[in-house]
Amino acid sequence: MEIRGSSQSRGAAGPVRHVAIADFFVLPSERLDAETVLGAGEYVSAIEIPGSSAGGAQFYDKVMQRAAWDFALVSLAAVRRSDGNVRLVFGGVAPKPWRVSESVEEDVSVGGLSEDDIATLAERALYDARPLAKNGYKVQMAAAVLRRAIARVGAS
Repeated sequence: MEIRGSSQSRGAAGPVRHVAIADFFVLPSERLDAETVLGAGEYVSAIEIPGSSAGGAQFYDKVMQRAAWDFALVSLAAVRRSDGNVRLVFGGVAPKPWRVSESVEEDVSVGGLSEDDIATLAERALYDARPLAKNGYKVQMAAAVLRRAIARVGAS
């Protein structure tokens, strides 16, 4: 996941450390004791978002079991920036935010996509999805959310 920007972290007595947002969250295979790269006593003191991220078309979708206060089973944040670049990032499908492949994002940024194109891109984005034993249903949910997002930001 590449989001231009970074977070600042600092410890109680240590120096400020800049961490790219793509490197902030970690998978359990990398670290079992935490979900982020923050060390003991560190905290996020700032999040920097570059001006180039402003504007454009944005879309967020969240599939829940109950109501708005419930955790997302699947969520997706999508943006078409003013420069035409597209970013698609899933939540709720992995232990950390999961960015759709850059090649799919580039194809979405072309725009003018038919329903068949959108379905193909969603299928391609989820081709390597490996659900756990009891959450395979999330792949179909993710595909539906992704098709909606591609239709929305791909048309902008």
